[in-house]
Amino acid sequence: MLKNFLKGLLFLMAISALLLTTACAKKELKTDTGAAPAEETQVTQQQPAGKTDGAANLEEEDLYGKTLEEARINFMNEDIHFEFDSYRLVPEYVTILQTKVRWLASHPNIAMIIEGHCDDRGTEAYNLSLGERRASAVKQFLLDAGVDASRMEIVSYGEEKPLDSVANDVAWAKNRRAHFSLK
Repeated sequence: MLKNFLKGLLFLMAISALLLTTACAKKELKTDTGAAPAEETQVTQQQPAGKTDGAANLEEEDLYGKTLEEARINFMNEDIHFEFDSYRLVPEYVTILQTKVRWLASHPNIAMIIEGHCDDRGTEAYNLSLGERRASAVKQFLLDAGVDASRMEIVSYGEEKPLDSVANDVAWAKNRRAHFSLK
């Protein structure tokens, strides 16, 4: 009984501390604002190549597929991964984001939801917050590259939707990601 009381007290203290440092966390946290701090998302960007007038051409279509449906599926299946306990964009994934920017420039009517995900280490509230920061970092990169804010929403799922539920380094690395859902 004392053990349960101490667990409950510790839980209440953790929640109180979290409320003092972050916004209220919900099971599914949606927002359109809140970019990651500049020092965490600053990565050298190049202007996107290709047309920006909205005309999809064969060259741009080939970035992700020969048909629009194939391209949409491939775009969504290419996640941006993060290091442990971080929302800093890794250079390897900046290249992927630059390709996404070029494709989005040639498809101006496509909108998206950027989902932030975490591995299952850490508390649920902490992971929801970290997932939001990851999604925000990706959104900020896309904004800086010229993608219109009205085309993007972010949502954090924290640890709720793992790609791999095994508890090991390989699975955890898969789960630390930003995923794209196209509307």
